[in-house]
Amino acid sequence: MADLTAAARDADPRRALLARCVVTAVRDGQPVSADALPVAVQRRIAEAARAADPGGDVTLNVACPECGEGTRAELDIASYLWTELDAWARDLLLDVHLLATAYGWSEPEILALSPLRRRYYLELCADV
Repeated sequence: MADLTAAARDADPRRALLARCVVTAVRDGQPVSADALPVAVQRRIAEAARAADPGGDVTLNVACPECGEGTRAELDIASYLWTELDAWARDLLLDVHLLATAYGWSEPEILALSPLRRRYYLELCADV
């Protein structure tokens, strides 16, 4: 994942991603770098990557809420998932804090509860 993030931040993301995808390349018996490959070969590598993971490139058609004009936008699934995971972790930490404060339970004891039981106890805390 870090490699993909670094490639996306590179001045030339396509070149950086290609360099990470090509393990070895040889022309006339001599090793060559990925960016020295002919454009047709680079295109075939991109097509193979796309075929291997058709869900890897998620492009959405979105409309401007002001003017209604349509445009295409890429979904950065890694950023989206990280944001969701971070929000889930923060919510869980808040649940632990509230239950530990209300009942004096330790973090392992609280995390050992099922999510449904934790929710019930949190609702009881809210009723007090």
